[in-house]
Amino acid sequence: MVRALNSNVRLCVCLLWITYLLAAIASCERTEPYVPIGRELCRHGDDEADLISFHVRLEPGGAISGEGEIRGADHPVRFTGGKWKQEGPDLNILLNFKSMMEQKNIPATINSDTEPSESTGPMDGTATDGLRFRISIADLRNDTSDCYPVPRSF
Repeated sequence: MVRALNSNVRLCVCLLWITYLLAAIASCERTEPYVPIGRELCRHGDDEADLISFHVRLEPGGAISGEGEIRGADHPVRFTGGKWKQEGPDLNILLNFKSMMEQKNIPATINSDTEPSESTGPMDGTATDGLRFRISIADLRNDTSDCYPVPRSF
């Protein structure tokens, strides 16, 4: 009888321990990895010293779409696309900007025997500049605004 009692006590202790473990597991918050697809990033460039402004969206496959510009040049420099990639606790962002300088109707004399020629349109081979910065995934997740404000100090 003592043996049966010890066996029952052990069984009850085991059942209580299992119940406790199951309750502890059930109360754990399960977090899914943060997927930033669709998240918007913006920088308004309201300050006169801040010449960069953009409003972009993180797309599937690491692409970035949207619009933006760099002011202050003699010609427009526009956002043309970008890429994003998660690296550890951060997102590595690359925004590409391209000069949209157009040739003016400037006569170009090839030699004295020919007539001046005129051409207009975007210049081929204009330089593309990339703007790289990192954003903390935790900061991005905790931000509740519609468009994450990218600070000027990148």
